[in-house]
Amino acid sequence: MTTRRTLLKTVPFLAGLPLLSRAEAQLTAPPASRPDLILAHLTDIHFGADLLDKDRLKPGLSAEGLTVALRHAQSQGAQFILQGGDLLAEAFNKPASVVEPQMKGVVEIFRREAKVPVYHAIGNHDIWGWDKKSSGTTGQEPLWGKQWIMQALGLRERYYSFDKGAWHFVVIDDIQPGEDRDYIVKLDEDQFTWLKDDLSANKSKPTLILSHAPILGVSPFFDGSNNLNGDWKISGSNIHIDAPRFKSLFKKNPQVKLCLSGHTHLIDQVLYNGVQYANDGAVSAASWYGNMQETVPGYGLVRLWNDGRVQVEYVASGFKLE
Repeated sequence: MTTRRTLLKTVPFLAGLPLLSRAEAQLTAPPASRPDLILAHLTDIHFGADLLDKDRLKPGLSAEGLTVALRHAQSQGAQFILQGGDLLAEAFNKPASVVEPQMKGVVEIFRREAKVPVYHAIGNHDIWGWDKKSSGTTGQEPLWGKQWIMQALGLRERYYSFDKGAWHFVVIDDIQPGEDRDYIVKLDEDQFTWLKDDLSANKSKPTLILSHAPILGVSPFFDGSNNLNGDWKISGSNIHIDAPRFKSLFKKNPQVKLCLSGHTHLIDQVLYNGVQYANDGAVSAASWYGNMQETVPGYGLVRLWNDGRVQVEYVASGFKLE
């Protein structure tokens, strides 16, 4: 007898389809023919960790691992790449002299290895100098904050949208300053208004939203010891604190089919109110120090059909850390 638990483990989820028996799911799975779009979701690359910790990590480790991941993803037929943020090992609390080689190195690898278009999101580790004390910044530097990573990647805006085939893609910037912490995961008001308008203008197109951190997910429960006091406590630095706003927005915009994220370096997929939320593991696994719990270095391979069906598969890049 096939149980719901077994089915969820063995059958890739297809957004928009009801939960079926295993045999039925096999019959109604996406056709064997090529999907309308194939993309790779590479996130949490943490390039330059070996530059920051030369005692524990071998030189060139992150460059080699990223190169392997890019080549592997493109060999699987990815027509473009969504880069989900935390491209850098650390800019948040580092001086410019430490950030610069990270920026230059990772941009050069993407320039050399990426043979398909790449669309970038911004992660918390990509933001230069928000920790002013440790970074030695004042906040008045021309490239302070998100400006440096935007310039390096050629981003005119920190959030944007574009179309590929029949699909609409939205890249959001969900790392905001926190009053009592380094940052908080949410959208600022101007960005949320922009998102509402963008979705309203593209209601006829199946839509994918890329964020750095999960809008909704399971993996934040397993980031550290969140239940030591007898209750689960999930940080607003790990998952969107404004998720209820997204739920209401998506109810009005059923064309939103998939939300992709990273940040936790762990894998989960959640179906909620007709939207699939897929959190992929990291290209760097545990920031190049080994596997992240059960998750090996890899990326998400995403298949999209013009009728709104989606399939997200986490693929090991083949780069070995342990």
